[in-house]
Amino acid sequence: MAGDPEVAVFPMVLRRFDEMPGPAALREFVN
Repeated sequence: MAGDPEVAVFPMVLRRFDEMPGPAALREFVN
């Protein structure tokens, strides 16, 4: 059951990064 909350939080964290300024720079860094 410990994995379920992590899976739900992971997409939320990604959305937080998308909301942050300079999402394109973060995407380039990840790619």
